[in-house]
Order: sequence, then structure tokens, then C-alpha cells
Amino acid sequence: MARKAATGMSGQDSTPLTRRAVLRGVAGSALASVLAACGGPDVPPSTPLPNAAFRGTEAASNAGFAAATAVGTPISATPPVDLVGQLKESGLRFALLPGQNPMQEIADNGEILAFLRASLGKPIAGKVSAEYATVVNALNAKTVDIAYFSPLAYIWAKPKASLTPMIQGESPDGKFATNRTFVIVPGGSPVQTNPMELRGKTVAFTDQNSLSGYLVPAYSLAKNLGMKPNADYRPDFRGTAAAVYAAVMSGQAAAGAIPYNDFEDGVAKGQINKDALHVLDTSFDYPGSIIAARISLDPGDFDLIQRAFLALSNQPQQAKVLTQFVLGPPRGTGSFGGNTVKVRIADDSIYDTLRDIPPTLGIALEQIVR
Repeated sequence: MARKAATGMSGQDSTPLTRRAVLRGVAGSALASVLAACGGPDVPPSTPLPNAAFRGTEAASNAGFAAATAVGTPISATPPVDLVGQLKESGLRFALLPGQNPMQEIADNGEILAFLRASLGKPIAGKVSAEYATVVNALNAKTVDIAYFSPLAYIWAKPKASLTPMIQGESPDGKFATNRTFVIVPGGSPVQTNPMELRGKTVAFTDQNSLSGYLVPAYSLAKNLGMKPNADYRPDFRGTAAAVYAAVMSGQAAAGAIPYNDFEDGVAKGQINKDALHVLDTSFDYPGSIIAARISLDPGDFDLIQRAFLALSNQPQQAKVLTQFVLGPPRGTGSFGGNTVKVRIADDSIYDTLRDIPPTLGIALEQIVR
């Protein structure tokens, strides 16, 4: 994770390009597996870490991945000391969110990899592929132990990889961290007083594969107003929340869907005028990303890894490992949910509403999850 900051009204990713030189290429990877190292020690020197043996094993299991260890990466938090040396596995293989710039993704996650390494006293390999199918295959082949999934990818992958949910985000009120999306109309629009006026009109969304920018608000309109895309209104994909807002306020669209974080960001920057619009529909609160483990992982190892992640909740909120990996916008760039302040034990059942989206909208997850 540290899956880049939520896209704001500018539509640009606000996460800066981060560190790390590639020190060693490893053959046999479709994306050029590498080992990276920087900074000072992140575990006590007396703790033996069988990195050489672990790297040798990894070199044969990285097909489709870019991979790196966090050896030497300094950390901004205090890892727990009671877990060191108990892990039965020789090391931990952690598949991060897929992306087109895998080495930047690994570099962005250097702190969490180093935190886990210091917590468990074993080498940690962060892995990034271009697609979730590679992650699922690796989990089934036991060449990945835990993986970070976006919400839709999780419900798609769970039956294919027999996943055990491990970690999710927690909100300030102690509940699961969530997101929501608004459907807005201009103030004074006929749709404001009679939502049925939306029928036959154009509704602006960000992207047809976006959970927050299309799938959730379209599902919400179907459940709350009985209107489905293409059948009852014309979906128009504008690319960014800023473009959606502009389309609605200029009359090019009768309504538009804007994720809550983008909405609040736009208001704070003076780019959205709340007084000039009306919120027609508010979606259900839907969960963010999740970390899950392969079901074949030793139960004792599962518990140790979960406890290491949970120790993140005891760190100061300014710690870089929290702002990069845990905290949701605007406090950080984590993807567990916009209101995430700490992590907690995951619960598969809160994804059940998301599982109802594909049949309701008549889409296949295979067309969306990459």
C-alpha cells in the first residue's frame, strides 16, 4: 500500500516520487525483480536474519513481480519486541497493491516493510505485479503469504485464493473505516424536488471501473431511486471529480457523483461551492482496502503477523509509517478508508454489500478487476 494519495479536485496524484536506487537485478521476473537497500539498521544487530537464503528462494518465485526487501530502511516507529524470532516461515512475502510503477510502489512502502522486518525478526519481501491475477496465483502457489487488496479485488479474489481476512482500517469512533460518495445536482434543479426528473438525463461519473466514482453511486441510485445506468439515465465518464463538478454546474449533466474525500477537498480549496448545489443521494458507507493471508499460512504465523500490524495503532500519528500506510486522506495516503486513524482485525462480512453491486448493475468483476 501507501497507495498514493486520494486524487483531489485537480485529478493529480499528490504523492511525491520517492527514493531508492536499484542495487541488484534478479533474473526470472517478468517485471525485473530487484533487491533494494538504504539507510541504517532497522533491527538489533544481534538478531540473525537469513537474508541470503531468503533471497535465493525468492529469486525462483518472483515471476510476474517486481520485488524488494527493506533491509536497512530506517523506520519512524517503535516495533514490538515480543514477536521477534517466533515466525516459522523463513521470511514474509507481502504483495502490495498492483501498479504500473512497481519500484515506486515498493519504495513508497519501504517503512511498513522495515517495520514488519523489525517486528518479526525475519526478512520481508515486498512484491508488486501489474495485475491481481498474478497475486492470486502466487497466493495459491505459496510464494506470497499476505496481500493487500482493493475492495473489489478482495471480493473477486477471495473465492479464487481462499483468503483469510487479516487487517482493515478503523475510524475515530472505533468502527470499520469506510468511504462514501455523493450524487449532486445544481441548487434549484427540478431533480432536487423530484428525483424522477433524472430519468432520461445525463449523470456524470469519473471512471466506469471506479468503485467510488461510478460503481457505488450507480448502485446507490439503483437501490434508492430505482434507476439503473443506460436503462434509466445516460452515464457520462468525465475522468476526475473536478470534471464531474464542472459538468453538473454547467448544465452538461443533470447530476454527478463525487467521492466524499474529493468533495471535502474541493470545498476546502474553494473549488466546490456547497451553497450552489444539492446532495441528491448519499451512498452507503463502503469499506476500503484490506490485507488478507493465504489460508494455508500457519495459524501461529498468521497471529504473529496480525499482531505486528496491530502494533501500528500504538504509534504516534505523525510517524511516517502511519501517514504512508495507515491514515486516510487528508492526514495520510493510506487506502484502508478515508476516515482511517488506526488498524484493526478484519471482518469479511462488511464487504457483503459490495458483493451485491455486480449482479445489481449487471456487470462481471472480471471486467473491472485487473
